[in-house]
Amino acid sequence: MNYTFLGHNVNLFEFNGKKIITDPWVLGNPIVSKQVNAEELDYILLTHGHFDHIGNTVEFAKANPKIKIISNPEIGAYLQKEGVAQEQLASQYIGGYVSYDGFEIKGVLAVHGSSLPDGSYGGIAMGFILNAEGKKIYISGDTGLTLEMQLLKDEDIDLAIMPMGGQFTMDLCDFKRAMKMVGAKKNIPVHYNTFPVIACSDQTLQESLGKCGGVYIIQINETIKV
Repeated sequence: MNYTFLGHNVNLFEFNGKKIITDPWVLGNPIVSKQVNAEELDYILLTHGHFDHIGNTVEFAKANPKIKIISNPEIGAYLQKEGVAQEQLASQYIGGYVSYDGFEIKGVLAVHGSSLPDGSYGGIAMGFILNAEGKKIYISGDTGLTLEMQLLKDEDIDLAIMPMGGQFTMDLCDFKRAMKMVGAKKNIPVHYNTFPVIACSDQTLQESLGKCGGVYIIQINETIKV
């Protein structure tokens, strides 16, 4: 499986001829530079409804009717109002694994809000566990530190992608605490440097996380094997 970090919380996974993108705020994102071709996407995972996560979902879905969007029911209802076809929507909440085309998705708790761009309620925020090709990836979405993360240790996570920008999500200190709770083999910090309020210098990041075992500081547009 290939994983590419595009910036903020935009993550691209490629495996078995499929492409899955999370929270595709691509157009208008100040730190996302790589072009995303909607026609090449198979699935979109939406952790919650804030503008910087729902992003260009509507545009991508209209450009490619074959895209399937996995989100909570409230976000799905909003997308339908915006012209996304019902057959493109796959609703999930926090619960068990749901099987799709050669992979599974499990919704897990994220401690965060989830209003939608029109001001309506976007359901509760979620994270996801992607189970594919014998690998488990925890995509936390926007979240603060929560004891629920301890439950993920039993999942035997290979890669945890978690925020550390502070103010709206965990900060560096809580990121390190979350690492211990989740127990993933590799941890990647995201959701920082997009705006001034979540800025973090490379020096600060290296000083805080550089010596932590199991941390990989990924660069924007970098691709790694999972």
